[in-house]
Amino acid sequence: MSALGDDVILPCHVEPQLSVENMTVIWWKPDEPPDPMGVHRYVHRYQSNRVEEDLQMKEDLQLEEDLQMEDLQLDSYVSRTSLFTDDLKHGNVSLKIKKVKLSDGGIYRCDVPQLASASKIILVVGAVVRTDCTPQSDPQCISCMNGTFMKKPNGLIRCFLCSSCDRGAGLFAQQGCTATADTVCDVVRGYFCKTLTDETGCSLAQKHSHCGPGEWVERPGTSRTDTVCGSCPLGYFSLEGLSCTVWTPCSETEVKVKEGSASSDVVCAAASRQRYGLIPAFILFTSTLVGLGIRVFQADLSGKQR
Repeated sequence: MSALGDDVILPCHVEPQLSVENMTVIWWKPDEPPDPMGVHRYVHRYQSNRVEEDLQMKEDLQLEEDLQMEDLQLDSYVSRTSLFTDDLKHGNVSLKIKKVKLSDGGIYRCDVPQLASASKIILVVGAVVRTDCTPQSDPQCISCMNGTFMKKPNGLIRCFLCSSCDRGAGLFAQQGCTATADTVCDVVRGYFCKTLTDETGCSLAQKHSHCGPGEWVERPGTSRTDTVCGSCPLGYFSLEGLSCTVWTPCSETEVKVKEGSASSDVVCAAASRQRYGLIPAFILFTSTLVGLGIRVFQADLSGKQR
């Protein structure tokens, strides 16, 4: 069994142990239909240089034809298959398939034509155990039903339920659930992910923070980070928590009636006319008193001289 996207090794060994370094190894799927030319294309083919040199010595014409055929590897397996070449001398002809696809599931045959031997392997992608193994048989597996999934080799009897993406909680389905992969959720606009799932999806979202009065948005929130707020410096204010604005300076004809703060502007008011009128009145009153004083002083001085 294999999970979608994983690498898998299909085991195959020559018994009794024998080196196959100078032989041919062919992996193919018997259930794969032939191409339009009627040729069954293979999954992977290994052929040593020595085999090529000995082709003319082969009496089996069918084998020679097979060994001389052009590159007929199935397109879906190109650059994804390999053998363990260092272990061929020990009879290990196991096949490694990279990044398993759903289409990779099925029956595989491992053939070594020179030995007239073959082995059958079944690859199941995204399944669980239906019948446990016994001394007489291998375990039987069934595929996961709709709404369930299994993404790794297992011995379980039930698939996992697919996750749901609650839009009311700030999530939406970016990728639907399949037999081999859970639903991938991501966050809606105005939310950020607090808990990632397999570094691709999100299982828990939270609304972006809102900056309050006296603050400004230093760094806007993203799908993966919250909003970062900063405090307005001295001489600046913010009413709604978006940006800071410099305090308003009062003009020459105004007076400051309230000092500014981080959350409010300076309050200015027009200077009162009555206040300015007091100054001339005070000067006039003072001048009158001084004038009266001078006259009294002069009258008193004149009386003394008489």
